[in-house]
Amino acid sequence: MLGKLNSYLELIRFYRPTGSLLLFFPILFTFLFLDPNFNSWRILLVFALASFVMRSAGCVINDIWDVKFDKQVKRTKNRPLANGSVSKVEAFVLLISLLFLGLFLGLSLQLKTLIFISFLLVPIAIYPLCKRFFKYPQFFLGATFNTGALVASYELTGAISYHIWVLYFACIFWTVGYDTIYAYQDREDDLELGLNSTTISFKDSGKKIVVGCYLLFLLGIFFIGIEAGFRLIFFILLQSLTLYIMQQLINLDLEEQESCAAFFKHNSYYAAIISVILIISNYLS
Repeated sequence: MLGKLNSYLELIRFYRPTGSLLLFFPILFTFLFLDPNFNSWRILLVFALASFVMRSAGCVINDIWDVKFDKQVKRTKNRPLANGSVSKVEAFVLLISLLFLGLFLGLSLQLKTLIFISFLLVPIAIYPLCKRFFKYPQFFLGATFNTGALVASYELTGAISYHIWVLYFACIFWTVGYDTIYAYQDREDDLELGLNSTTISFKDSGKKIVVGCYLLFLLGIFFIGIEAGFRLIFFILLQSLTLYIMQQLINLDLEEQESCAAFFKHNSYYAAIISVILIISNYLS
């Protein structure tokens, strides 16, 4: 019984929360820009729980689609579906349970927001297939993964202002950056299996493009800080973080799997620092 429960937890990546955090942080950024006093903290809590649930559902969908490939990749061959500790039927039951839990959480939001969210289920389901036919699947992931910022804005204000669109596109580049680094762990396997990835499509320019993606992300945050009328401290702190991230990227060895995995995890720390910078800036404004 405990063994099966552990397999389910492995399937939803319960022990690896980085993905859930990276899904949640663009939502938190939106709240910090639109609701700096946390007047809607109950709604923020709903979004936090929904981030975990929907990321878990996304992992199950991903593993159902990719089970044949996962069996042939060293990093993923021990995932529950790939090693047989969870059957496809059990995975489908778990997926349906997660979707119902997500619907239950969604009932706390406005009806128009819930309808908006329902349209996002399609790209969530399609993403795992992108690597089969689209040369830049990380861009599709970024466009899907960061829609929480748009949903949060829609729930809070009933609209999506242009600076939230800037945040959304900035976060897309951030996702492309960190997921490309993450995907370098599987680059050789992807080549052998004929799967697409930005690690392959970017060719020898991978490091430069990833650096550019992070710069565009941080530039987007910088721009929104200007629009929010933040004081000088915001720009000093953000510039310091930018210089630190650039230094880490320059020193990153994309051929070392452990280095890539570690840098990927560090993105949740970078996002947490940006959140603290935003909180400080809101307090001083």
